[in-house]
Amino acid sequence: MNPFLHGNPVTTHNFLGRQDELNRIKGRVITRQSTAIVSEPRTGKTSVLLYLSAPENQTQLYNDTAEQLLFSYLDALTFGVQINQADFWILVLAPLYTLHIEPNPESKLASLYQKCLEGGFSNSILGVLLDHLQTQNLHVVLLVDEFDAMLSYSNLCGSEFFGGLRSLASLKPAFTLVIASRQSVDTLNKNLLNAGSPYLNIFHEYHLLPFTDDEVEILLNRANGRFSPDDKSFIKHAAGNHPYLLQAVAAELWDCYEDDNTTNPDQRRHRAGQALYNVVARTLGNTWAAWSPHQRMALTLVALQQSPQLLGKRLFNHKALLTIMPDLTKELEYLETHGYIKNTATTSTPQWRILPAAFHWWLADELLRTVRNEADFAQWLRAQEFDGLLTKKEQQLLMGAGKSLLDTFKGGLPDLIKSWVTSD
Repeated sequence: MNPFLHGNPVTTHNFLGRQDELNRIKGRVITRQSTAIVSEPRTGKTSVLLYLSAPENQTQLYNDTAEQLLFSYLDALTFGVQINQADFWILVLAPLYTLHIEPNPESKLASLYQKCLEGGFSNSILGVLLDHLQTQNLHVVLLVDEFDAMLSYSNLCGSEFFGGLRSLASLKPAFTLVIASRQSVDTLNKNLLNAGSPYLNIFHEYHLLPFTDDEVEILLNRANGRFSPDDKSFIKHAAGNHPYLLQAVAAELWDCYEDDNTTNPDQRRHRAGQALYNVVARTLGNTWAAWSPHQRMALTLVALQQSPQLLGKRLFNHKALLTIMPDLTKELEYLETHGYIKNTATTSTPQWRILPAAFHWWLADELLRTVRNEADFAQWLRAQEFDGLLTKKEQQLLMGAGKSLLDTFKGGLPDLIKSWVTSD
């Protein structure tokens, strides 16, 4: 059975790493402080939320406080477009209703819940219910996945809802929020400015970063000796330390061993690389789309800086493009911190390299498909919001870079992947 899983959140049994983040977040839950988990798509936000709330983990994580905790997990992407404040709180309090209200319909808690229903779950009545929960030593922990999506629901995106959420989470000890978002708290607050003050300043923000080298090794050892040192090198090269990409490429290579009777390891890895790209292209596209134009430009420049290693004699004037670009230090630092690039220079002059080769394949494929004619390329520039960042001369240099790739890799993406596999 293939030991590498990707696509769905990992189970407790398969959960790996994130110990520092888990320790900090569980400490904040115990002390009733709200937390935001911020990271790129497919970096494990959902897995962390589910691990924190899994019944089998609660005693280990929360010790004596575990019996007080009522976890409520919601995925904001699943809300109906007409969801309102009452609908939201009915979902939030569903575990409380099932465990404590439905079995005791004559209790004070049941009476307070009925008042909330009748009053449309207004913030004032919710506050009374939460005060009563505190007297009963009950603590509702709401985990909201894809929290950014909540800003798109017109019936929620207002001062009453987000102001109430902040007030309840900050003033009522029986209610704590843990959210997962692709956007930072600052960005979320900026997007809510039309609703009033920065409602989300109650959150302490943690970022999910790439796996450590030790965690990568632990993951790949799940192959139980099947992967050779060269296989492991290829996996790390193709995926970097990105959790999802590592699982995806390892899974594809495992399947190639299962399905392919070839004894040529380069052919096997090439097939795995092509299969990997087919699996992860959408994820990489989503990550790219979530970035700012300057972050996209920074990765594009790193790709151009790295490409001469592949192009050999077919060099384009990439140095001219690099030197005339504005300073992207902040964006390069972000990409490095999040594991998308690495400085391989031995001198003071940075020499950047895209760490997950799969991302380089994706970006090169974008260029290969668009540089065949100027109209398509111009449309691609506009879609990336590069047209406002680049002069006409710079746009021509970028197109020249793409054409150099096209001349070298006439077979398209398969040729490009093959060049990476055999060069390692």
